Amino acid sequence: MKDWQETFWMNESGEHKITISQVLDLLKDEPIVNVKLEDLAHIHDLSLFDGRLAEADLSCPIIVTEKDGHYTGILDGHHRRRKALDQKRSFICAKILRICCIPVQFHWLAS
Repeated sequence: MKDWQETFWMNESGEHKITISQVLDLLKDEPIVNVKLEDLAHIHDLSLFDGRLAEADLSCPIIVTEKDGHYTGILDGHHRRRKALDQKRSFICAKILRICCIPVQFHWLAS
């Protein structure tokens, strides 16, 4: 995507949509934390080999969804995670989107 500000996610029915701006607003008071990359290993790698990997900025936190104490997905940052793994890093900086703490219409983000 050329303009990251156009990024959005939509539930399967198309009934609910959330934009990256809305997600960032939900996360504005959340701290940046270091997450073990091995704790994200079960999440499918959606990075593309299209040049974005080289440009991935590891100082920018990825956005990880968490439900019931378990990481359920990466909303933003697949290329950064791939780059961190390729560089043999153990941790990556992240903001955690706790599903329990967001409006119910967005709980589908954890699936």
